[in-house]
Order: sequence, then C-alpha cells, then structure tokens
Amino acid sequence: MSKFDLILPRGKEQVLKAEDKDYDRGLLVELLSDGGYEVAYWYDKEEPYPIEVLVDGQSIKKDAKKVTFKFHPKMEDNRINEVYKDSGLGKWFGKGGKGGTTKGGWDRYNTKGEKIGKCGDAKESEGKPKCLSAEKAAKMTKKEIANAVKRKRKKDPDTDRPGTGNKPINVSNRIKNKKKKKTLKEWLLEGKRIPKTKKNQDPDTHSDLYTDENPKGTIHGLKFATETDARKSVKKIENSGKKHAHKIQAAIAMEQRAKAADKTQPAKVYRTYIEKMKRKTKEMNENNIFSFGEYLTEKTKNVPTNPELWSRAKSAAKKKFDVYPSAYANAWASKWYKKRGGGWKKKKS
Repeated sequence: MSKFDLILPRGKEQVLKAEDKDYDRGLLVELLSDGGYEVAYWYDKEEPYPIEVLVDGQSIKKDAKKVTFKFHPKMEDNRINEVYKDSGLGKWFGKGGKGGTTKGGWDRYNTKGEKIGKCGDAKESEGKPKCLSAEKAAKMTKKEIANAVKRKRKKDPDTDRPGTGNKPINVSNRIKNKKKKKTLKEWLLEGKRIPKTKKNQDPDTHSDLYTDENPKGTIHGLKFATETDARKSVKKIENSGKKHAHKIQAAIAMEQRAKAADKTQPAKVYRTYIEKMKRKTKEMNENNIFSFGEYLTEKTKNVPTNPELWSRAKSAAKKKFDVYPSAYANAWASKWYKKRGGGWKKKKS
C-alpha cells in the first residue's frame, strides 16, 4: 500500500470532497506544469467559491477564489541541476548575480527584442524561449535581439520538455564586432587627422580644415584646452616670424579646434586675435603694403598680365572668404584668374 493518500497528475484539476454529511464542499487542486499548485475552495458546485485566505495566521483576502503555490525555490534548483546537469543550462537559471541583467541567471526575450523574464520561466503557450546573458545582450540592439528570437523560433520551433528527447538547436546571435565611430570632436582632442575623401565634403565630417597641410610651416606648441593655453599660444603665433596671412590661418585653425571641443573661452581668445589681425590686414591693404608678392621672393615678384581681370578675381575672393588676403583666398583667386585667361609675368623690384 502506498504511503501517499493521493497522487496528483500534472495539468489536470482534481476535485476533493470533504467528509461532511450536511454540505457538499471541498477543494479543487491542480498540479501545474511549472511544478506549482493552484487551489480553490468549492461549495455546492465544483467551481471556485469565495472564501477568506489566511497566510501564517494573517488574513490576506476575504473573498479569494484561487490560491497559487509557487514551485519551491530550493526544489527548483535541485530539479534544474538534475534535468540539465549535462547540458550546461545550470548557469542559465542560476541564482547568482552573474549571467543576466538582474540576479537569477540569463534573461528571456520575445520577438520584439524585449526582456520578458528569466530563462526557464517561460509558459507553455509562449513559444520557443530565447535566452541571452547580460554580456551578449549588451552587444546587440533591440532589433538584433528581436531578429535572433525570430530565427530561433523558426529553426527550432519545438519547445524543449525534460524527458522528451528534444535537443535544442543552437542559432547564432550574429553579434558583430562593432567599433564605435569617434566623433570629430574626439579625433581633434586626440590630435589626430581625419582625411578629406571627396570634393565639397562637409567640413564637419573631416579635420583637414583644422590641419596644416604643410607640416614644414607648422607653428608647434599651440594649444586650446584652457584660456591660459590659448593666450600663450597667441603669443607664440605673434612671435613665430611667420607672414601675416600665415598667422591668421594658424589662429583660425586653433579657434575651430577649440569650438569643436566645446572650449568656449579659448575660442574667444583666438577670435579676439583674429579680429585684431583682420583690422591690421585692412590697414595694410589701404597702404598697399600687403600684396600677392609677399608670398614670393624679395628680388622678384609675379605681376598679373591682365590687372583688370586680377582685380576682379581679388574682389570675388574678398566676397567668398572671411579673411583676405590669405594663402587659401589667394590660391582661389589665382585659379579663378587663370581659368579666365589671366597670366603672370616676373618683375624685378
């Protein structure tokens, strides 16, 4: 004779009747698929009837109809260890802090890429579970997780059940080694150059605009981290011995670097110096001190063969560039001039 009074079949509600001559009453008990129990009191008819429920002597609800007993945690651990001891799934369902984004092992995701619970807690109607560790989930976007779940359910639709012989089919998460693209600001702070790759490229996508294309003419030691750095750098530019236009271009480059790095005060220091040099440029032009010949030798200089056309080229450059004359502006004006038939001839000083 069995030592048990009644053995409950899984997933089938059992009707228990009380030994009572005056009333028909009892309990409705079901052993759930996850190992828990669902219990209800019935009276007169075999259906849940409202009744007060006490837990450890304390009233929880006056008119409860159904009470669910969850699977005992320690028994859950033992059950997992026994069923999955050879599959390596123990760490998926473990209680420790490692594995999932929260304590309790790996996390379970749905076809929307949303976390819906812990691995091993899926309901039978839910479909094939897809579990990920916190480390793997962090490397994937929500869309990538959703696609991984869909691929899993497509290639491995049968829900695993202990003892059925359904071995899981591994499906790749397709995690790519993604290198975070650095912003222009980050490149500039590291002092590195992002080359220009195409004509008329947006200046915000490369750093050629902030890079001296002729290293031989570089004024070394210029900084923009602090206001003090900027002031010292302006003195270096001033005392560099470089030509007027070169000094302006160096200051503009440092101002742009400071702006890209959100260094407002250092940028203002450079802008003040630039405005000062622009005023000086105007004075030089008015006194005919500054000319294209400044970029040539002292003994000879190039003069335009068509002065009127060259004058038009300079006017166009002044409208196009904030600073004129400058190396960039003069180069542009020269190209404009030559394209329209202009030429140069050498003239001794």
